[in-house]
Amino acid sequence: ANYVHCAKEHSMGAFRPYGYSALLSFIHSISSSIKMVGAIQFLLLAIATIFFTYTIKFFFTFHRRIIWHIFSLFSIVSIPSLYLAHSLLSDSLFCSLTIIWITTGIWILFTSNVLIVIGHLAVLYFALEVRYTALFYPLFTAGLIHLAFNRLLYKLVLICLCFFVSVYFYKSTISTNKRNFGISVFSGFSGWQLVCNALHVIPHTNIDTERSNDVLIKVFFEYIEKADKSLFGNEVSAKLMWAKDSPLKQYAYDKMKALNISYQQSWLLSGQEFAKVGSYIIKEHPSEFLKYYIIPNARNVLYPQKSMGLIGAKTQMRSDNLFNAYYGIKLGIDFSDGKFFTKLRPYFCIYNLLNWILFALAPILLFYNRKKITLKKEYVNTLLFIAAFALAYSTFIVFASPFEYRYVIPVNLLLLVFPLLIVNLTLFYPKSSEKIHGKQGN
Repeated sequence: ANYVHCAKEHSMGAFRPYGYSALLSFIHSISSSIKMVGAIQFLLLAIATIFFTYTIKFFFTFHRRIIWHIFSLFSIVSIPSLYLAHSLLSDSLFCSLTIIWITTGIWILFTSNVLIVIGHLAVLYFALEVRYTALFYPLFTAGLIHLAFNRLLYKLVLICLCFFVSVYFYKSTISTNKRNFGISVFSGFSGWQLVCNALHVIPHTNIDTERSNDVLIKVFFEYIEKADKSLFGNEVSAKLMWAKDSPLKQYAYDKMKALNISYQQSWLLSGQEFAKVGSYIIKEHPSEFLKYYIIPNARNVLYPQKSMGLIGAKTQMRSDNLFNAYYGIKLGIDFSDGKFFTKLRPYFCIYNLLNWILFALAPILLFYNRKKITLKKEYVNTLLFIAAFALAYSTFIVFASPFEYRYVIPVNLLLLVFPLLIVNLTLFYPKSSEKIHGKQGN
C-alpha cells in the first residue's frame, strides 16, 4: 500500500526508495488497470532475461545448442518471474535491474568499453532507487572495472565515478528525508530490521540491560518485558516489524504521541534508536544470534520451509479506498496471491535446493577437468563474477532480513547458468584448441 500511496502522491515515503512508486506512477499515466502493472513488469523482466541469455550465448560458444535453448526457456518463462510480475512489490523491477546490471558487467569484462561502464552505472543508480539491497553492488562494479581495464588512469576515474554515484544517492536520500520529514537520516528501515533480527535471541537468553549505560536500551526493554511473548516464536520471521501489537510498533506509536509527530517521522527516529539496540543485543549475545537467527535463515536460503515456498507467508490484501481510487478495484476484494502460486510452494523448496547443489558441484567438475581445457581470462573472470555475486547476494540476504523466496529470485539465473557454463566448457568442449579457448559469438 505504501508503494501505491507514494505513486499517487508523487513523493518518497519514509520506508523505501521512490523508484518502484515512480514506475507505478508512470504505468498509471498509461492505464489505471492493475493488470497493466503485471504486464509491464513481466515485459521488463523478460527483456532483461533475454538480454542476459543472449549475452551468454554471444560470448560463450554452446557446442550443444539444445543446452542453451533449454536454459533460455526455463529462464524467460519461469514461474518465479511470473510470480514477481503478479506481485505489487518492488521485487520484479529490482530483479530486472539486477539482471541488466549483471549482464552489462559481463559486457564490461569482455569489451572494456567506457560507454558500457556508463550504462552499467546508470542501471546501478536505478537499482539503488528501487531497493537498498543494491548498496553493496558498487563493490562488484569497482572489481569489474579493475579486471577489465589495464590503464591505471581509466581504472581510477571509472572507480571514482562508481562511488560518486553511490555517495550521491546516499546524500540525496538523506537530503530528501530532511526536506520531507525534518530528519537527517538515510533509512529508518535498517534499524527496524536490525533489531527485529537481533530479537530472535529473546526466547533463548536473558538480556542484561544493566551492562549498558545507554538509557535508551533500558527503556526499550521495558517494552519487551510487557510484550506478548507469543510474538517471539522459534521460527525466523519479520512479524515483529509489522504486527501492530509488537514492542517495536508500540515504541514507535508512543514516540509519535509523545513528540506529536507523524508516524513516518516516528518510524525514522525509532529506526535510528533501534539500530543501537540491535547492535547491543548482537554484541552481547553473538553465539545466540548465530544459532537462532543466522543459521536458520541461511538454511532457509538453501531449502525454504514449505510454509514459505515461493512467496512466504500469504498475506491477505483487500482493496481499500486507496486501491479503489487509484486502480478502480472494488472495495473489499481480495487481490493477494492466487491459489496457483500457493500450490507451487512445496515444489520450489526442492527446486531451490537442487539449484544450490548443482551450483556447489560445478566447481568440482571444473577442477576435475582443469587439464583438458584452457580458458580465456574473460571466461575465468565472468565465472568468478557470477559465482562471487551469487554468494555475496545470498549472504547479504541472510544477514539483512528473514528469508522470503522472492528475495533470492534475482540470483536464480546465476545459479542456473554457472553450472551450465561449466558443463558446456568441460563435458562438451571441442577437440581443437581454438574452440577450447572460445570465441565471441556463435
